[in-house]
Amino acid sequence: MLQNLIIQYTWRIRDMKRITFQLIFLFALNIYPQTYFQGGIYSDVTWTLAQSPYIITGDVVVFPQKTLTIEPGVNILIAGYYRIEVRGNIRALGDYSNRIEFRRDSSTMTTNDTLWYGLIIKTDQGATGDFAYCNFSDAAGAIAETCCNHQESVTYRNIIFKNNISALTGYNGYKSVVDSCEFYNNLVAIRNADKNIKNSVFLNNEYGLFKTERINIDSSYFAQNETAIYGGRGYLSNTVIENNIIGIRSNYEGFNIQECKILNNDIGVQLGSYDNYYPPTKYNEICYNRIYNVENLDDINKDLTKNCWCTSDSVEIESKLYDGYDNIFIGLLNYSIYDSNCVNELRQVIKIVLGVEDYHEIPESFSLSQNYPNPFNPTTTIKFTISDLRFAILKVYDVLVNEIATLINEEVPAGEYEVEFNPASSIRYPASGIYFYQLRAGEFIQTKKMLLLK
Repeated sequence: MLQNLIIQYTWRIRDMKRITFQLIFLFALNIYPQTYFQGGIYSDVTWTLAQSPYIITGDVVVFPQKTLTIEPGVNILIAGYYRIEVRGNIRALGDYSNRIEFRRDSSTMTTNDTLWYGLIIKTDQGATGDFAYCNFSDAAGAIAETCCNHQESVTYRNIIFKNNISALTGYNGYKSVVDSCEFYNNLVAIRNADKNIKNSVFLNNEYGLFKTERINIDSSYFAQNETAIYGGRGYLSNTVIENNIIGIRSNYEGFNIQECKILNNDIGVQLGSYDNYYPPTKYNEICYNRIYNVENLDDINKDLTKNCWCTSDSVEIESKLYDGYDNIFIGLLNYSIYDSNCVNELRQVIKIVLGVEDYHEIPESFSLSQNYPNPFNPTTTIKFTISDLRFAILKVYDVLVNEIATLINEEVPAGEYEVEFNPASSIRYPASGIYFYQLRAGEFIQTKKMLLLK
């Protein structure tokens, strides 16, 4: 009898322990919820903080016209070499206290060299993206935008990109906005094209920018990168570039560089050209770079007379300029000598007289001028300016918005253009009256009116 009671008591203890363990497990699940996900998103979906973290166990696709919304504070943990592909819309809007995390799942991807694929925004299918206060890390390509038919802009605000092979890549056609973002320890922070970058920081990347074009940079900071900026065909302004191996290296013709501080790099600026064209470099402080302040990379003579070198010693200035005086196959560099405070120009050093055709100014904005003459018969001229390389379309319409003529339909570099409109060569020969001509170049769209008289 006593033995049976002991056996029954022992089994009750075991049942109580099992029930207690199950209750603890369920309680833990309630405190620490998690959601596993893979596959397609076919309707509007919100990933909530209550169901975070979201563990991605396969590729994910957001289908066209559908929106994935991610709440502040959500963690997205990718448990393999998987992608999140957006063909519709994604809204990942964290806040200062509750950032959204995109990173590998360290519980399943245990080695340091294991990466997740990245997030792809299919702007060629009309996809859009809006990101704020997010972290992207440990990806082969954290975010890539695809080019180029139904271009939509993507916005990145207060994003941290860290430890990615490529942080932000791709072509868009319309310039995406990169505002107040931080790039740390990436192999390449930004590559390809079509970005407006401002108030951003690039630290300890192999390349801050790599072979970029159609990118504008303003009020940003580059330091401790191997090459801070390797790019061109855009504006670089009000930016500090210091303590890099190479500060700026031209891709194609390079950047229009204005009002920057380029300091304490091994090489400050490497200037190139494209089809004998180079943009201006002016109003900069290019100082204390260890090997060269400026290195000319080709045989085109260039004007640097509006830059300061933080010294009035011409021998010291000359020793930090690499041009035709150092290599007969390289073009010469003209420059000015300012006082050490970069206020007063003391004199100019003109090694070669440059003609008007040697000075190249990039238009600072897109514009469409009024045709001349107007009214007109039989022909008129339309002028427009392009501030960076863009696909431009210039068309003429009648008052019923019927297309009369296509005057431009191609990619054109930065510059000023004149196009003649001759009604006799139009799709349909127009009668006297009012017509409209419209220029489209990326986000720029402008329409003007003209009058044909017969």
